[in-house]
Amino acid sequence: MRVLDWRTYADDGYPAIQGRIRPDDLLVQYTTGGLADGDTHTAVRHFEVRNGVAVQVDPIAGRPHDFVLEWLSAPWEESRTRAASEALKAPYTALHLEHPYGDFAEPTRLCAAGADLWQVATRILDGPMRYYRVRWEAGFRFTMMDISQKPFPDCTVQDPRSEVDPPFLSRDLLKPAGATQ
Repeated sequence: MRVLDWRTYADDGYPAIQGRIRPDDLLVQYTTGGLADGDTHTAVRHFEVRNGVAVQVDPIAGRPHDFVLEWLSAPWEESRTRAASEALKAPYTALHLEHPYGDFAEPTRLCAAGADLWQVATRILDGPMRYYRVRWEAGFRFTMMDISQKPFPDCTVQDPRSEVDPPFLSRDLLKPAGATQ
């Protein structure tokens, strides 16, 4: 019986595709292209085995801007599970259909409205800037909170945590936050 039937595009350059397989857990970390980013980014796929079937769970990314790329490139039925509101479907649809090349025109910024809120800015081709407010919770669980054509006024602090790829393979994602490995 096949527990997981899954395909994705991964760059085979550096770093190499990495993964971890356990009896009830599969984690794959790989480099891939992105919707709003002409360059590559790190994607993560985490599956838990439940009743003999692998079910995808968080995380899908390790940094806020990687999450934005994953959220915009996934089908709405998947992205809606990581959206704070159904009202995000309209801007998602408009941006999902845009040409897939652009850049992160500004650094990711921490927002004063909460220690778990971040702003990610993209410019797709020569189009207007878009600003995404993302909630980044423990366990690399992300939620798209809002999308705007203007920067969020409380998101001004550059924070180096948003630029570091986490070492997923050395962490036990199944244990609660604060538990020892």
